[in-house]
Amino acid sequence: MFDVGDMVIIIGSDGRGPVPNAPPAMIISRYSGFPNILPGSPLSGSCDMIVYDILFMGRVEYAVSGEWLVKVDKV
Repeated sequence: MFDVGDMVIIIGSDGRGPVPNAPPAMIISRYSGFPNILPGSPLSGSCDMIVYDILFMGRVEYAVSGEWLVKVDKV
């Protein structure tokens, strides 16, 4: 679980590791909800979970699953 203010790296869609050359993101909110995912994704029927809003490259990305994030100090 991440805290507001934590710096995180986004994991690539292949699940093998961080997105190459991507800068870190900052957690700006944590709440219970449904992750914002692509249609047809294996998680499309997922249940309510802890999700995060992150500030990434000057934009807010909403409802990001914690499964797609790694805390910077663990990279």
